[in-house]
Amino acid sequence: MKTWKLVSGILSIVIAAYMIFQSFVSMAYEALVVGGYSGVAGLFSAGLILAAGIVSIVSRKKEGGDVACVILFALAAVIGFSTFGGAYGDLIVWSVWASVCAIVLLIRVLLNPCTKAAFMRLYFHPSFIAGCICAAILGAVFGSLLPLVVYCVGYIIVILIRGKKDE
Repeated sequence: MKTWKLVSGILSIVIAAYMIFQSFVSMAYEALVVGGYSGVAGLFSAGLILAAGIVSIVSRKKEGGDVACVILFALAAVIGFSTFGGAYGDLIVWSVWASVCAIVLLIRVLLNPCTKAAFMRLYFHPSFIAGCICAAILGAVFGSLLPLVVYCVGYIIVILIRGKKDE
């Protein structure tokens, strides 16, 4: 896994540098001709991929950093896929790269026995299940999955912060 994190980190940094150049060209084209936002989305996505690549390289010899990389790569993929059909068509290719990296690292995180046990305790906790049900109902009322996603991510962050304070 050390090799994967090093190679994916280096490739992510190179891809992000290329994406930044493409994003600026796309923003100029969209400003002059088309009108859109795929260049700006590409710039945000490139920044997230660059950050994930750096974290991946720095944390390759340690256990930590995988969850941060998963979150950064996943956000980059979501931003890239959300601009489907824009003037910056290569963004879909880079979003697929970010998705692959996120999936590989997520599998690594979930196969780690310590992490697997912690996630099982977290996701089968009654307060988490009740909160998910309430967030799903709220999302159904407003026609969005956003409340459920925000609740799940926020719950994990609160648990992690509370766990750090207890130590």
